[in-house]
Amino acid sequence: MVRLTAQPAALLDGARRAAFDAWVAGMTVAADREDGPGFAAWIAEHAAVAGDVTWAFADPDGQVLATASLVRIDRELVAPADGWVLAGVNVARAWRGQGIGAAVVAWILDELRRRAAVTHRPLTVLLQADNPAAVRLYCRHGFVADDRRPGVYRLLVAPPGPAGSAAAQG
Repeated sequence: MVRLTAQPAALLDGARRAAFDAWVAGMTVAADREDGPGFAAWIAEHAAVAGDVTWAFADPDGQVLATASLVRIDRELVAPADGWVLAGVNVARAWRGQGIGAAVVAWILDELRRRAAVTHRPLTVLLQADNPAAVRLYCRHGFVADDRRPGVYRLLVAPPGPAGSAAAQG
């Protein structure tokens, strides 16, 4: 498994920023389920929203392999008052199927546990997914289908402590 480091995409600079921007701009709906220019605009839009953040995940050599975001609103999906929407999870084509997505989701869940520790309360995270591989990945990490909204999955993330593991909420 490749060891990843996470950095807010807004803080990338120089060659790493240029590589990130080129990767995002080159995404296609057919290959990546993202429209590159549209996704780049989405990242820029959310960079201006207080609290929203997109991370770039890089290997030890600094090559960006993945991205993921925690935002308050993603299209029509609005985070509950006590939570976030997980969005913009993408893995570079050459790295798919190698555990990068699982590492990114695990890192995001750790970040959510850190945030829950600050408030001393569980956080609810929602996401939208229709890609069968992505749905399997999220479900392996405890997300469950929202009975009221097709294609929406949720997870209740507890702060660290005696009940410190993520717990699913239906």
